[in-house]
Amino acid sequence: EADSLARLREVLRKDEALVVYGVLSSSVWAVVVQRTGARAVHLGQRESIEESCRAMELARAGVDPGASVAALRSRLAGPVDLSREVRAVLVAPHGARTLVPFAAVFEGREVAYVPSGTTLRVLRDRPPVRGSGVLALGDPAYAATGSRTVSLMRSGVELARLPATRVEAEAIGTTVLLGAEATEPRLASALA
Repeated sequence: EADSLARLREVLRKDEALVVYGVLSSSVWAVVVQRTGARAVHLGQRESIEESCRAMELARAGVDPGASVAALRSRLAGPVDLSREVRAVLVAPHGARTLVPFAAVFEGREVAYVPSGTTLRVLRDRPPVRGSGVLALGDPAYAATGSRTVSLMRSGVELARLPATRVEAEAIGTTVLLGAEATEPRLASALA
């Protein structure tokens, strides 16, 4: 529809920016939408950017992600050049960019993933509706090891607690398991 960009701009808060990443021919582009306007930013050639994105797979395999994140920050966030007033970045990645940890790339800003600008506009145009029959788990209290990180017995992966998931679970769940209640046995019981 002709007014969709204007409507999308209207549903964004003053401190938000929607960044949609996509490929056009052999180039990667970002479309940046804010209340004040929209612009397209050329980020570079597809091959080199996708190589940086795939480097994140190595980081998941135990390689230090620092260099990969720095490269992605300079390739995907730097050229977008968001002002300091933008505190929240809504990201719609496609293709290899779905591998990117945008919370690290847009360091110091709140990051949320959205499927598309159209989906965001449709959801924000509707009044919020609490689900019914939604089972939500939040901020599970892993067996603490004396620090902020915990060790999962099955995989040996260390995870930090996610206290914000408590608020998210409370916002959407009709049955909510939080903290020490968010265990596998209680989940199985709630599902039964």
